[in-house]
Formats: sequence, structure tokens, C-alpha cells
Amino acid sequence: RQSSTGSGSVEPVLAHLRKAKDAEQAGDLLAAAAALQAALTLQPNHKDIQAQYDRVSKAVTRKLADNYEKQARYEEKQGKWAAAALSWERVADGRPENVEAARAVAEALLKASGDMHKAQRYAQRAVDAAPSDITNVVVLARVLLAAGLRMNARRELEKAVKLDPQNEMIKNLLREAR
Repeated sequence: RQSSTGSGSVEPVLAHLRKAKDAEQAGDLLAAAAALQAALTLQPNHKDIQAQYDRVSKAVTRKLADNYEKQARYEEKQGKWAAAALSWERVADGRPENVEAARAVAEALLKASGDMHKAQRYAQRAVDAAPSDITNVVVLARVLLAAGLRMNARRELEKAVKLDPQNEMIKNLLREAR
């Protein structure tokens, strides 16, 4: 047993790690994350604890993404676009591979007249993940127009026209961008 001087006692860290393991086995990811975070406060440079915490935190975020998606869809129906944007952002962060969630953040921010820089990041993420999805390209172009970045919007819309030459909405947006 170490003394409480020096680098700190090992006992509390081990207790937190046991608590984290038990909580995770019981399916309580929030409690597991909290216990790992407590262990990290005592041993901030411990790589294994940090790795466990990162793994459990990601699992928590993914698990919560389902709830946030339900919330986002409800907020959209209510026309609460700023709240929907925040909920969609949590979904997108919990499911980084989800193109729809990234695009939904951008669309909700557009409708809320919110942070266009953030909207642009999420819209770009959707386009990067699915560049041939016309909806993603149009959302990015609309965000760029709203942000006053006409030349960038025009460039995206020219890509969209190549994907769907008959699309009237794209043609109208292109006229707006000129």
C-alpha cells in the first residue's frame, strides 16, 4: 500500500476501476463513464484508463444518439429549428458515419438562421461522405448562399447540375448564386 504522499494512493483508483467494470457489465454505461472519469482525475496521464474512458464515452454517445434522434424529429415537427439543430448535432456526434444526421444539422441551422459556419461544417461532412447524393450538395450550396459565399455555392451547384441536369431547384439556386 502506497502512502498518500507522492503520486497519490492506488486504492481509490482501483475502486473507481472496479466500479466502472461492474457498471459496464450491468449495462450502465453512464455510471461506468463517471467512474472512469473519477479514476482519470486521480491518474490523469494513465493511458489505459484514458483508452477505457474514450471507449465507454463513445458507447454512451452512440446509445444516446437514438434518443436525440427521436427528440430532433419531434422538435422539427414543432418547428423548433434551433433545438432540432442541437439534437441533430448530438446524433451526428454519436454516429459520425451517419450522413443524414450531418445533413439534418445543416438543414435545421438553415431554418433557424443559426450558426452558418457550423452548418457548413456539417453539410460539408455530408457531402464528403456521399458526394453523389444531390440532397447533400444542395444543402451545402444553400448554406454557402446563406453565409454569403456565393462563389463557393456556385461551384457546388455546378457539381449538382452535372449530377441532375433537369433539376429546377438547382437551376434556380444557381441563378441566385450568380
